[in-house]
Amino acid sequence: MQILIIDNNRIERAQVVRKIKEATSCVIHESETLLDSRNAISKHAIKLVIAASNFNAVNIINNIKKKFDLPVIIISKNCNTHEAVDAIRAGAHDYVLANNSGISRLIKQVWELEKVELTDNKNLEGHLSIVHEDVLTCQSQSDLTGFMERYRLFFKNMVNGAALYKAIVNAKGEIIDFILEEVNPSFIKFTGLDDINLTQYRLSHIMSSLDDINFKSKLEAYALVTKTGVSKEFIHYSKGLNKWFKIFAFRPCSGYLASIAEDITEQYFMNEKLKLERKKALNVIEGNLAGTWEWSLKDDSVQINAYWKHRLGYNLDELGELTRRTWEALIHPDGRQSVVNVVDRFINQEIEHFNVEFQQQKKDGSWIWVNARGKIVDRDVNMHPKQVAGTLIDITVKKELELRLLENENRLQVIFDHAPATMFVVDDAGKVLKVNQTGMRTNKLANSNISNLKKGDVVQCANANTTKEGCGTTSFCDDCKLRLFVMDVVKTEKQKLAQEITLQVYSNGQLENKYFLASASQLTDNFKVNYLITLVDISDQKKQEQELKESNIRFKQLAENSSEGILVHKNGVVVNTNAAISKLSGYNSEELNLKVIKEAIPVKYHHLLDFNSLLDVSDNYEIELLHKDGYLVPVEIKSRKISDNEKGLRVVSVKDMRESKRIRERIAKAAIEAEELERQRISQELHDGLGPLLSMIKMLNQAYLNTINPIQRRKLSKQLNDNIEAALKHNSELSRNLFPQLLNDFGLQSAVEQMLKNIRSASGIGCHSEFKLQARLPRVIELTFYRIIAELINNTIKHTTATCIDIEISEQNDCAVLNFYNDGDVFDFDKIKTGHKGMGLFNVYNRVKALNGNLIFQAHEVRGINYSIDLPLSLESLKN
Repeated sequence: MQILIIDNNRIERAQVVRKIKEATSCVIHESETLLDSRNAISKHAIKLVIAASNFNAVNIINNIKKKFDLPVIIISKNCNTHEAVDAIRAGAHDYVLANNSGISRLIKQVWELEKVELTDNKNLEGHLSIVHEDVLTCQSQSDLTGFMERYRLFFKNMVNGAALYKAIVNAKGEIIDFILEEVNPSFIKFTGLDDINLTQYRLSHIMSSLDDINFKSKLEAYALVTKTGVSKEFIHYSKGLNKWFKIFAFRPCSGYLASIAEDITEQYFMNEKLKLERKKALNVIEGNLAGTWEWSLKDDSVQINAYWKHRLGYNLDELGELTRRTWEALIHPDGRQSVVNVVDRFINQEIEHFNVEFQQQKKDGSWIWVNARGKIVDRDVNMHPKQVAGTLIDITVKKELELRLLENENRLQVIFDHAPATMFVVDDAGKVLKVNQTGMRTNKLANSNISNLKKGDVVQCANANTTKEGCGTTSFCDDCKLRLFVMDVVKTEKQKLAQEITLQVYSNGQLENKYFLASASQLTDNFKVNYLITLVDISDQKKQEQELKESNIRFKQLAENSSEGILVHKNGVVVNTNAAISKLSGYNSEELNLKVIKEAIPVKYHHLLDFNSLLDVSDNYEIELLHKDGYLVPVEIKSRKISDNEKGLRVVSVKDMRESKRIRERIAKAAIEAEELERQRISQELHDGLGPLLSMIKMLNQAYLNTINPIQRRKLSKQLNDNIEAALKHNSELSRNLFPQLLNDFGLQSAVEQMLKNIRSASGIGCHSEFKLQARLPRVIELTFYRIIAELINNTIKHTTATCIDIEISEQNDCAVLNFYNDGDVFDFDKIKTGHKGMGLFNVYNRVKALNGNLIFQAHEVRGINYSIDLPLSLESLKN
């Protein structure tokens, strides 16, 4: 017998062919398309057609069976109940799975057709043509009997469990159960029922005997299918069999229920395993800080995982349903079209994978760089893309680094091209790869061979008699000096630093010998080592060294007259001291050495100053120095390097900190007292203001919960809201008093004008301000001026009878100047400054001194007080 197998998957087709050939003697023809199939049937005496389901089973049957009257068996990789029923109804001889049991069943069908002529199998016509019209024409018992005969062979040969039930109806016409009338062997195998007398079984009995979960609700669902005629698919779990079944239930005719049960236990657990593996894979992806996306081309829906939603700043329930268009709308306009083009090429299968980089907008409006990768994970029967999936990786940091790298490379190139030093790059043979002509021209090297170096040249002597050691002249020419230096670098394969070379240059038209510092460093380009040669003119440096020696003499003279103690040492050996350090320590210059200094510094400071710090560390330390007479002197010690040319030569300065320490202690004490007063004020505010409001809210809330009267509840709700609003307002006012947000956001002028507006409305005092500033002041000065103005206004209101306040803020001589005037009563400011009374004004004084500022107080004869405050704008003053 000759068989035609239709399948466009060569590997799967070959497996089926091999198994049939092993079990039968049939002649097998193969085809990949319907057109080739029709040609094969016309040429050969084909008796059976086996077709893969990916061609659309109904279409195969319509093109083969109905035109050539040949039996068609559909073979499928996946079990699809709807597809199986449609195939049988369309006239398929059978529907089998491409697994071991399905192939075995297929081979049995081939055996049967080999033994019997197709013309003798007219009795199979009924179950080969299960069509919906036949079902609808069952009007009588005789029709039903004929219908059942046509289906009996179909039931018998199905690999899935098939059963036919008759509905049992009560007096009200309600379906209360079903009695089993017909089953196939697969059904008996699934259930383990006794097939001797199947008609004794009811559907409820079968379900309960199999310990089916919720069988009553399922029985009602089957009754609904029988009543309405609407087919339905169920997933059932049988506890007794410990198996999962997919059941397709439909009404073949009035009063009857047919079901096809497929054992999906293996498939179910496989799906569960796949879900678990998918979850693990997603966890791995998210663990690598990557997002995932899936795009269904059927409904144009795009799904992204929770990690990527969070990365874009969205919650899980935000963004809504995404499509390709809405997803592309999040891409930066500059790169959107290029991404669209790549996706189109990918969908048209011009490229197998896509890998694109673009900017994507976050919820807050900012942009991140994204690397999106994807591939086709599912196709339709025509092999067109059906499902696409991939990953999303945030590469913003990578892009920023690439941009910085490019900027650095550009800057380095600009530096190389325009550097005044002579620079050129050679390979390992001394061949010039790159030349800095700017440096060549700037240094005006006299020898033409050096000054005219260009790409491709080899550094060598212009003299034809050049030897390995040089040109043989009394003193090597400039070419030879440079050539020997370059070749030594190449030979040793290491960088060279600080080698002096004397070369002749043109200076004002005259030849002149100058010192150059020649250095070489390795450059790695694509794993090939090149060398950067640099010639730096150090003639001026040589001259500066001489000038430095002369300046050292002047330095000694200045050090001797300094109020700070100064000690100069070289690698720990004292070179010089001044009179001030002898006064601080009690030791004369002959007595001072590192051993004496170590003994004069208490042990508790040795972890800071292990005496290597005197040699190498440039930080400042505040320590105590033990005077020769036995008392401790607080000092600040600094160590600075004097010259790069004289290694180890450092100057140590020692400053007497006794007076500074006394001032800091007073300021610290005042700060603590001010902080304590502020805490007391905040505590009072919370106790007197926010506390009663919160108590009232608690009382009203309890009353609201205890009453059920709607009118009373509405009244209590309003009172609750009013008190909550009052508490929020009080909390906001307290926050503004602690740190004025207006000052932070809009600057000193806006904050002061708002303060004066509040004072005018609250006290009736006339307030006027004038600002003469080009730009905002440094933040520390703005905050200091704001606190001082608040303190002065507070003192004016509390302690004077002033009727007006005038404020002027300006910039004068690199200082920020505040002038504050009120027409109130005068007082003795000197007593306040010395700390006898007036903590607020004393804090003002300390704030000014902390920023190295000045405060001038001027009182008029009877009424009127003027404060003039100036704070330096220089950075160092603000740091100190």
